[in-house]
Amino acid sequence: MTESPIRDAELDRATDPEYAAVSVTAVLGVVLGALSVVAFLVWPLVAVPVLATAVSLAARRRIRRSHGVLTGRRLALAGLVLGLGLTAASAGYHGWQWYGQHRTLHALRDWTDRLLDQGVAGKYEEVFEQMPAGTPQRKGGIDLFRRRLDGLFAGAGAVRDRRLRSLQILQAEGGLTVALAEVRLALEQRELQFQVWFQPDAEGRWQFVGLGGRETFASALERDTPGPQPLLGPFERE
Repeated sequence: MTESPIRDAELDRATDPEYAAVSVTAVLGVVLGALSVVAFLVWPLVAVPVLATAVSLAARRRIRRSHGVLTGRRLALAGLVLGLGLTAASAGYHGWQWYGQHRTLHALRDWTDRLLDQGVAGKYEEVFEQMPAGTPQRKGGIDLFRRRLDGLFAGAGAVRDRRLRSLQILQAEGGLTVALAEVRLALEQRELQFQVWFQPDAEGRWQFVGLGGRETFASALERDTPGPQPLLGPFERE
């Protein structure tokens, strides 16, 4: 007795690899999952593992609904695991980075406020002594530092308003990391603008490395008198 030929419609496509195609969506999902390591570089790239997760889920759904016409369940699962894992890991990494920077900026802002409070109170030596030995302004000596600050504050009256214009951590030339706070200080008779500089030491601890201050152009124009000499910051020259 001869066996009757099996028609195409009767083939079990789930068990016959000749008639089952690998899901392109599953392949795309695992490729995106492998590429998801770039999510650790910058936070917007967290979108890559998120996309890998979505594509892999779509692939699993298509494979399940194909009734054996499509294969690639393991590829889709691998893409899903990579996508979910790297989404969680990279999001946690960037969240911790943001928290650390936020905490650092908050501490530097408080430090900036204390330094300016000491300056307004005439405690120039206390400000000067907080700079480590070897910084440019420390090398210039207390006399010049005191004279320039006193010129800015003398006769200017009490503080009416203080506004932090910016505070950011910058990468300068040569890989130098600095933090710069810019503050507008409105006194009764004068408006001043200060730059407060910080820099991490070899162990990563932030140090106050210099202070720059000058009267704003609008303030000098309003008084129509020559403004006091500016206090040049640590990275400025006469």
